[in-house]
Amino acid sequence: MGKSTKPVIAPKKGKLRSVQKRPALRKSQKWITVPYTRDKSAVSPRGQRKDQIKWKRTLPELLAASDRDIVRMLIADKLLPDWSGRQCPRCCQGTLSKLMPDKRSGALKHRCSAKKCHVWMNPHHLHPLFTEGQGPEAKSLQHQAALLLLKLHRIQQSTTHMLMDANHKSLEDLERKLCKLRQNFVEKKEREILLGSGTAWQDVEADEATFDKKNISKSLEFKHLIKSKDSTTMWEQWAGIVQRGRPESLILRRLTPKITVKRAPGPGAIRKVEWRNMATELLKDRKVILHTDSAKSYKLRVPGVIHDRVVHCKKRVKVNGKMQWKAPHYVKVVKHTLPTKNGKKPKTVYVKAGTQVIDRCWRFLKSRVQLNQHTKAGSQLLRAKLRAAQYEYWYRNADLWVKTGELCSW
Repeated sequence: MGKSTKPVIAPKKGKLRSVQKRPALRKSQKWITVPYTRDKSAVSPRGQRKDQIKWKRTLPELLAASDRDIVRMLIADKLLPDWSGRQCPRCCQGTLSKLMPDKRSGALKHRCSAKKCHVWMNPHHLHPLFTEGQGPEAKSLQHQAALLLLKLHRIQQSTTHMLMDANHKSLEDLERKLCKLRQNFVEKKEREILLGSGTAWQDVEADEATFDKKNISKSLEFKHLIKSKDSTTMWEQWAGIVQRGRPESLILRRLTPKITVKRAPGPGAIRKVEWRNMATELLKDRKVILHTDSAKSYKLRVPGVIHDRVVHCKKRVKVNGKMQWKAPHYVKVVKHTLPTKNGKKPKTVYVKAGTQVIDRCWRFLKSRVQLNQHTKAGSQLLRAKLRAAQYEYWYRNADLWVKTGELCSW
């Protein structure tokens, strides 16, 4: 077929209109003036580049250091304790000397002064991260410190193996030790966290997330949890609470959801029984404005807590006799009336309801938890990795090399 012969009519002069882009939703003045995080005193600038945060040590500095210099570096960074003048951990009688070369190997070691001991002890003896060894498989302190620095920079294990010529088992062992060390610190430090100040009303977000699932139909360890032949899937679900503007206030609690069928999309929202215990312990009488999604469990009334919610899924509603889809509201401006005492005039405050902070927190944790055959739902290693990721979230804008030194000294 040939081309169309329909004439093209040119627009008249003065009638041509320019097409401009318009926003899908015009923000009101109230939306612009109300900030999402009202307390920004502890918040670092968003989008801060990682190369602008200079760490205390670099890889060439660790690899080029001598045996005596690397020990001095690690002692100054609190990664190694100074054993000079301390009691010998082997005989508990003698005193350890300063670093001196061992006559047999030439390595720098401490020597016990007890006549019946005289043991030569390495400076990284009984260390939670570094290992001791003899023979061709033994690694120097420079090599182990470089592996730790690469691990803290989140370099992939395959890349570290190629760069440093390290066995994958040693890298996995270092990661497991670091996760266990962080887990012990986080579980103890988490008990000291207080949400809200108790005087001024603060914004707190709560949500739950699922990390993995496991088929327990053939597992003898979880056989007592199976109540029917169809319900054989166990989920790894955690609940989190964080105060806006305070990343170091993140609190995680492991949940025990019901065992579901194989094709279930998920374990569902947090149960009311578990949320009641969590809210009573952490939020009661703390003057908190709680922001959650529309799960029914969060409707529980807690003294000293004002609750608002947002809708994360679209709904089908009837408008003028026709069914239409209603878009979800991820963030919206809400007006709250704060309770007062002694008959004073009640105060009102405008806040933005939403769970953007806790949602980004889940993305942060999931990007740092690598699932494999050893980290399945219900495993101890998966819990340790989650706690280690929580530790990184607390100190995400800090020098993790210095923080690891403080962790080892702790």
